[in-house]
Amino acid sequence: MQRILTEEEYEALINQGQAERIRLKKVLQDLCIQVANHMPVSRSYSPESAPSPWGCILTNHQMEYCDHCPAKDSCPNDHKEWSK
Repeated sequence: MQRILTEEEYEALINQGQAERIRLKKVLQDLCIQVANHMPVSRSYSPESAPSPWGCILTNHQMEYCDHCPAKDSCPNDHKEWSK
C-alpha cells in the first residue's frame, strides 16, 4: 500500500528526524564529556605517573588537546584539537 504525503506532512517528518538527530548528538556529547572527565587514562609520555582523567576541552578550558581522551573516537564534537 502506498500513501501520498502532503507537503506539510513531509516537512513534519523531515523536521522530526532532524530534531531527533540533534537530541541524540547532545546525549552522545554529554556521555563523552562524562567519560573524558572521569575515566582515568595512562599517558604514554609519562608512564611513571598514575592514570588520571584526561578532561574534556569543552568543559575544562585548560585542556588543549584531545590526543589521549578515551572518548575521542566516539565524540561528535566537530572542533577537536590535536597536538602536532
